[in-house]
Amino acid sequence: MDLVYNRSLMSDELVVFASRPEAEAVSAIWNAIKTAATWEGFIKMMPATEWAAIMESQDNEMPTEGPFEADRLPGYSDGDYPQWLAAKMRDALPRVVREKYGQAFDSVLNGPAMDLQWSDAEAIAEDLRGLGYRVEYRPDLKLA
Repeated sequence: MDLVYNRSLMSDELVVFASRPEAEAVSAIWNAIKTAATWEGFIKMMPATEWAAIMESQDNEMPTEGPFEADRLPGYSDGDYPQWLAAKMRDALPRVVREKYGQAFDSVLNGPAMDLQWSDAEAIAEDLRGLGYRVEYRPDLKLA
């Protein structure tokens, strides 16, 4: 499996590990949300399949021009969008790594998740490599 990691957007003290395709997609979405000034700019920065899925889920009722407002994105204000990779780490990481480094918890709104400390990031990456994973630190990615 091919994993990447970076500090969490939610806390500098946490690290997020995710599959490369998932991490790159979520990072592109976060980048679009955090930097777009207009809907046109937002749409250009979004993965095309992701924007198509949003439009389909909203019966093509999303704005496509004018000032960008993240709160108009379905699930964004509730913390459900983009997907929360900390919850996905329970599936992405092997049990031995989760048990050694992870602090599992149940979030009130989004179910079970896991925190991993940034201070353990390199040790986690080395353990994963020892288990046959390809692991790369990607400081350019926005992960939460």
